[in-house]
Amino acid sequence: MLGVSEIRNMQMRDAFISKLYEKVKYDKDIIIISNDYGAVSLDKFRNDFPDQYINAGVSEQNIISMAAGMAIAGKKVFVYSIASFIVTRCLEQIKIDICSQQLPVTIIAVGAGYAYSEDGPTHHACEDIAIMRTLDGMQIYSPSNAVMTSNLVDISLDTSMPMYIRMDKGIYSNFKEDINYDLGLDVDSLGNDLCIISTGTIHNVAIDLSRILFENGIRSTVVDIFRLKPLNTKLLSKILEDHSHVVTI
Repeated sequence: MLGVSEIRNMQMRDAFISKLYEKVKYDKDIIIISNDYGAVSLDKFRNDFPDQYINAGVSEQNIISMAAGMAIAGKKVFVYSIASFIVTRCLEQIKIDICSQQLPVTIIAVGAGYAYSEDGPTHHACEDIAIMRTLDGMQIYSPSNAVMTSNLVDISLDTSMPMYIRMDKGIYSNFKEDINYDLGLDVDSLGNDLCIISTGTIHNVAIDLSRILFENGIRSTVVDIFRLKPLNTKLLSKILEDHSHVVTI
């Protein structure tokens, strides 16, 4: 099993799939459905567990419907695709086939925001959070690093509800091992002069910014909202009450 020192230097998608790979060894009900061969970790999964991997080709709507059917049959289904395709192209299928039946299908979406900026607007995913938040029962996770992403595997396997995990490209070194994932957010506090709120990989910029501010006499609290839905409004409100200045990134 991979250790934290190895995971922290991985791409987020590789960290998630590598952790899932370890689980598949002992659970024949785990299935990955994909339309992409682009990840090395995905190739390893396909080669070693061909009966638990399905490449459905460029047919995203069909992938979602397949996932729903397998979930009804008791399988633990993970859909892997590029965020812009699996969200906007499949909204009706996600809404009707998965969410209306409250099925435990996990959508692994890579290329959040402008991660694939060089590929043009077809690959941009800036509206995915807004879209997925409207769907009944859909949980939304936006991890900030590979270590956090790998830990979401256990959460996704334990859930009985739909889940959407959005991932960025790149390797991000800021991480903590003692996060309480039940809270849905994590706090790093150097003081209450300023509160910086972020989600996803931009959290790494927020952490670096807080250190620069500290060197200049401004003590800040950095909040990483890694679970956007359901949002822990009670804890977030308590944090905001202690700060007169709040910045969101």
